[in-house]
Amino acid sequence: MLHIRFKHNWGTAEKLYKSEAIDSFGNKYLLGVYETVKEAEKAFDEWNKEYEQAGADVKESLSGWAKQQEAALAEDQDEVDRLRKALEEARR
Repeated sequence: MLHIRFKHNWGTAEKLYKSEAIDSFGNKYLLGVYETVKEAEKAFDEWNKEYEQAGADVKESLSGWAKQQEAALAEDQDEVDRLRKALEEARR
């Protein structure tokens, strides 16, 4: 039976670099362990790009939701105004 040993940089490299990210909530993410600083920076840059895009998507989504809520409140206010007008006319 053949024993296949996988070669990984944890056991063979003299020096390793880990790429970590901390989000705005204080959560820490290990993005990977790399043999060069360039690889670690690349991993962080890719993660950061996705993180910023996700933040922009959430902001856009919340903005759309807020506009919907404002429209619903304005519609409700129109109804309230109509009811007040009807009550005033009924009192006369």
